[in-house]
Amino acid sequence: MQIYTNTTNLIICGDININYLKSSNYKTQLDYLLASYNLSTAVDFPTRITKNTCTAIDNIFTDKTKNSDYTVEPIINGLSDRDAQELVLHNVLIINQKTQFMVNRLINDTTIAQFKLNLSYENWSDIYVDTNFRNFLNTYLRNFYHSFPYKKSTY
Repeated sequence: MQIYTNTTNLIICGDININYLKSSNYKTQLDYLLASYNLSTAVDFPTRITKNTCTAIDNIFTDKTKNSDYTVEPIINGLSDRDAQELVLHNVLIINQKTQFMVNRLINDTTIAQFKLNLSYENWSDIYVDTNFRNFLNTYLRNFYHSFPYKKSTY
C-alpha cells in the first residue's frame, strides 16, 4: 500500500513528543524523515506550558510547496496542560470528485444454480401458499437475497 505520491497533499498532525523549541538528535532524525516526503513543521510556538517549562511537542507537518499560504494559531482550551493548534489553509482549491456508484445483483448461471440448490434444501411441507404466504415469501426472499447479493460498482 502506498500512502504518498507527489500529487498527495499530505498533512500530519498530532502529539509528536519531540520538543521543536530545542535542537535534539530525535528532532533532526524526524526532520530528515519528514523532508523525504517534503514535509516541514508548521508550529513554531509552545503547545505545552507548565510553571517550569514550555515545549512544542504537538505539531503539524505540511508540504509548504502545496500549502504555501496558511496560518497556525494556538487554541487555549483550559481543559488540558496542552493547547490545541488550528491550521487554516488559505486559497485552497477543493475539487469535489463525486464517485458514481451503481448497485445491482449478480445474477448468472452459477448464482441461479446456487439459488435453486438453496431452495431445494428448504422444508416446504409446513408452508401452504394459500394460508401462510408470509412464511413462504420470507423463506423465498431469504434465499434470494443470499444467492443474489447486491454488488456495488463504480462507473
